[in-house]
Amino acid sequence: MINPAGYKRQTTQAYDELAAEFVEGFDHHFELFARLEADRLLADLCQGALVLDLGCGGRPASSYLSAHGCVTVSADLSEEMVRACRRSRTDRTRVAFLNYHLRKSGQQ
Repeated sequence: MINPAGYKRQTTQAYDELAAEFVEGFDHHFELFARLEADRLLADLCQGALVLDLGCGGRPASSYLSAHGCVTVSADLSEEMVRACRRSRTDRTRVAFLNYHLRKSGQQ
């Protein structure tokens, strides 16, 4: 059985340690693959739609959607990813550090 607290800690630590490399690599991935999905999403959204980019990383999706008229809120579990996101921000996208606790389904 997976320990949720341990899993969260290990995942967060890994993203914190690899934030710079991840951001650089994912920007390339976004341009090659994810941008097509973003365009499909934009086709279904109205101008000014509010979009939550949960797990934003370096936020290429938020930047792209914001540049195409969406209001974006970027959030990530990793503080380092949030720092990278804030550094790369050139628009008015809101950026938030998300700190949540994982629970088993049905727990309060």
